[in-house]
Amino acid sequence: MLVIGSKALDAPVLSLHVGGEIARTTKAIIDPEDLMVRAYKVAGPIIDNDPEIGDILDTRDVREYSTEGLIIDSSDRFVNQEDVIRIDEIMKLNFGLIGLKVVTAKGKKIGKVVDYTLDSNTFMIYPYYSWLEEEPLSHKRYFRERINDGYTISHQIYDYDKVQIYK
Repeated sequence: MLVIGSKALDAPVLSLHVGGEIARTTKAIIDPEDLMVRAYKVAGPIIDNDPEIGDILDTRDVREYSTEGLIIDSSDRFVNQEDVIRIDEIMKLNFGLIGLKVVTAKGKKIGKVVDYTLDSNTFMIYPYYSWLEEEPLSHKRYFRERINDGYTISHQIYDYDKVQIYK
């Protein structure tokens, strides 16, 4: 199932053990190397009341992403940032896709990234949506190229040009 990235924020995290909502997502942790959501920061009373429970949900621990929310086994799946080295490294980069400038390789401004599409099975980010000065523009092609320090994406969007994304 494809999900709009902004819809995955403030989504309920449901526990099979408890049989209901135990937290809500607050931030997507996106790996800039392969544009996958690796984890979500989560918040909720169960996390606030127990210092032993972390505030990070690794997407590998999500059993299913349904219309109800993200389904996991139990709150034992929540970890601290330092517990998973790769997630800790990604979080230190403080990468965010929303708001990045989108320009062609020739320097023509297309807009800014305002949202993206997420595969709920793999948590891979596919098309993104940018906003032109006058009207919204939707890019339908995939982009998964490695992003360098300038967060440049150089994948064919148009037949005649390449698109780059900058901070």
